Amino acid sequence: MATRLARLACCLCMMAASPAIACSVVVQWRLPFDPGTTETSARHVAELASWLGEAARGRLRFDAVLVEGFAPATAHNARDLADRRARKVRRMVRAFTGSALPVEIHASVVPGSSPDGSDDAVIQLAPSATTAAAGCPGPN
Repeated sequence: MATRLARLACCLCMMAASPAIACSVVVQWRLPFDPGTTETSARHVAELASWLGEAARGRLRFDAVLVEGFAPATAHNARDLADRRARKVRRMVRAFTGSALPVEIHASVVPGSSPDGSDDAVIQLAPSATTAAAGCPGPN
């Protein structure tokens, strides 16, 4: 169960602003890559398909998807590698969601030699502005 929860990072961020409270929901999935590659395992593809299916069946509605491909600065052609990862994951997302949601991509090179988060892609679902998060006040 803890592993499943670690895979799905649903962060409810609440910030006080003057007399109002603003709420936003971030739903993300991390897809790891082996260093220097754009290859994904069958297990990761199946998990991504399952996660996207669960998101589609959930209470939240989504307007868009953002895919960010990462590569460490030490990788050969790091910017290109990050871009190829983002493009590959966009194709995967579209395969599972069709053309119902626009998918935007970004490529990022991670400076330094940090092993965490430098050989992966992150898929972020952007909730509809009309979707209220649990505990958030509805529109006035």
